[in-house]
Amino acid sequence: MIDDETPAELTLYSLHPDLPLGDDAETSDGERLHGFRVLGKVEMADALKRETLYSALKEELAKPREPHKCFEPRHAVRYVGGDGIVRVILICFACRNACIFIGDGKGKYHPIAATHGAVFNRYLTEAGIAIAPAKH
Repeated sequence: MIDDETPAELTLYSLHPDLPLGDDAETSDGERLHGFRVLGKVEMADALKRETLYSALKEELAKPREPHKCFEPRHAVRYVGGDGIVRVILICFACRNACIFIGDGKGKYHPIAATHGAVFNRYLTEAGIAIAPAKH
């Protein structure tokens, strides 16, 4: 599903799951990621931060809990795997669910632990990127 090795390049996204289509005030440039508005993104250039974030992502997927039925992702990770194929993982910590896209394939849902949201938020906040408030 995801690589064991930390990728050499990784991008962390802040998403807004339900921003009205006509309102670009909170978006970086109107960019969308699998249909969700991008509020901002940061390239994880620092190797230690990239390793920390990727380890948190792997733990999220390895220790899932029962998910809720909503899916309102506020975070995403994009990287190129060791096989050269792009992976995009949309993450909803509120409902404990992720949707994993490998290459051009359809997204597959996978429950997560929802215990590392603070790591994702810290790196977005450090980069000055807004995080959409949770509804729950």
